Amino acid sequence: MGTPKVAGRLAEMNKMEFAFSAAIGNEKFDIRSYTSGMFSEESMDARPYKHFFTEFHYIFEGSEQITFPHHNKKLELSAGQICIIRREIYHGVVTSPGIKRFCFNTTGDIFPEIAMARVIDSEFIRNVMKHTLEIEPTGDRLGVMLLDVVFEMLDIVKRTSKDGKRKERVHQAPEWIIEEYLLQHFRDPEGLAGLAAQLYLSERQTRNLVKKYYGQDYKTLIIKQRMEFADMLLEDETRSLEEIAEEVGYRSYSGFYQAYTKYFGISPSEKRVSNIEE
Repeated sequence: MGTPKVAGRLAEMNKMEFAFSAAIGNEKFDIRSYTSGMFSEESMDARPYKHFFTEFHYIFEGSEQITFPHHNKKLELSAGQICIIRREIYHGVVTSPGIKRFCFNTTGDIFPEIAMARVIDSEFIRNVMKHTLEIEPTGDRLGVMLLDVVFEMLDIVKRTSKDGKRKERVHQAPEWIIEEYLLQHFRDPEGLAGLAAQLYLSERQTRNLVKKYYGQDYKTLIIKQRMEFADMLLEDETRSLEEIAEEVGYRSYSGFYQAYTKYFGISPSEKRVSNIEE
């Protein structure tokens, strides 16, 4: 696949949380979230309904049964799976107690190969959704991550469709390539080379482009991403400081300690103590 043309925008749309615009060739569509918070924990038993968009259900915990009364069929969805439900298809939803799921949709009809619905298992999607839950992004950042999920599903569906043809993504704007790359590769010490390869630029040109869009150099942005993620992880008392250091991309705790203390003016252990006292 190529890369998608993306114009990120934050907007209220049909009471959705946000709208993120993208395109496949000349076909434009919006990705929209309507789950309150990062996931919904409300059990539901919804009678059949239909809508004019493609709907996606991802399960973090628990299970879900999706019924299609007009076709006398049903699908079982469990943790780690995502389901694509075609637009204008009547379906009902019954979830288990303790369900944790994330729902979003896309306008347009970008999955014409699917007759009604399809359950997909993908390690890539599980990793993206796990990361999404950990950092709880909003607006355009969440849109970029969900865009990755949508294109992974498109790729899987195309590979297994009868004609085998894939829809090509058109070129993505450089600033969104950078944004997406920073979200996914902030742990990578050699990340600049990978970003340069995605932009088809030299590393020097890539440094200049990052500076142009962000007013900061690449290394500063990586440190910022690592520190913000580490600060969030410190609230989880089950993680050791050494584990957090490794999780945000540091090979040693001492390197993480120095970076965190310099960035926040307080050591990781002191910050954890202050979190407990609060």
